[in-house]
Amino acid sequence: MTGILRTLRIAVERALSADGLRARLDDDVARRAQDVLDERLACMWKSLSQHADASCRNWRWHPGTGGHAWFLSPRWQGRSEKLYGVAGEVRTKLAAR
Repeated sequence: MTGILRTLRIAVERALSADGLRARLDDDVARRAQDVLDERLACMWKSLSQHADASCRNWRWHPGTGGHAWFLSPRWQGRSEKLYGVAGEVRTKLAAR
């Protein structure tokens, strides 16, 4: 599963960063795709934290399992579903032209 999600994330990132591809996306799809990617990145950083403070920066000095347990909570499924959905929209937009 992780390999598929990584592939989808990379495909969406390429569509947003390559000028020729980005021009083929409408602003709404591009904004939602960027929002999904930003959320996934924020969750990755939070997964490294102990969640002992609001900044989620303490992982640098005190790594542990608190963030890992949080990351594996059922919320990961919703984030994956959002990525699948936005990747499908990006693919549809790119294939339409």
